[in-house]
Amino acid sequence: MTDSKTELQALMAEYERATSTRDINQVIPLICAGATYRFTWTGRVDGRRRSEYGRGTNMIAKQRDE
Repeated sequence: MTDSKTELQALMAEYERATSTRDINQVIPLICAGATYRFTWTGRVDGRRRSEYGRGTNMIAKQRDE
């Protein structure tokens, strides 16, 4: 396995661990500053058509060690 693939797997494992704690202080260091995205969703809820929209901030970044 390449180093970058191993590194990405380690980062994703850390992200999964942090999010599963439900402690935002564990997740914040993994979120890119200013990273936001918008989304729309259309589907059915209880048999009725629904549409929703929103904004998310669930992006991660690798930080270089100093």
